[in-house]
Amino acid sequence: MLDTLDIKETKPKLKIPAVSIPSDDCVVHVGQVIKDGEDGKPIITYEGDPYYLHKGEHVECSPVTSVGEYIAISKLTTIDESGEMGDRLWDVCVALSQTIIDWDWTDLAGEPMDPPRNNPRVFMNLSNEELMYLLMVGKRPAVETGDERKND
Repeated sequence: MLDTLDIKETKPKLKIPAVSIPSDDCVVHVGQVIKDGEDGKPIITYEGDPYYLHKGEHVECSPVTSVGEYIAISKLTTIDESGEMGDRLWDVCVALSQTIIDWDWTDLAGEPMDPPRNNPRVFMNLSNEELMYLLMVGKRPAVETGDERKND
């Protein structure tokens, strides 16, 4: 398991421009109720109360998905009883630290969070819903209007 990466405080100049995405739709549920289903698998019976913790905030991410990110995501989808969940989540945090270039996210106390670039430990303070949001946020298709294409 990779323990440290060099943390750079300055935002890198990317060869491909980063995509800035509002985080208004990032939701964390509190009070979720999960019960065992008939087949023994857990089912969510109450989603919980939604909190939009990052309303008015944004993330900047690379528009390119790395092979490392694909591998980390695929490992999460093949969880077994081997007890490797911690290592797999760490791999996701490392991959995100390469994909999420910058953000203006704040923590639960409203304090600015440390820069995400090359800083996988900052992702360990997030909820599982925030982590999944970040995995998916950069994978949304970019939508351009005709006017935006003309300005390029």
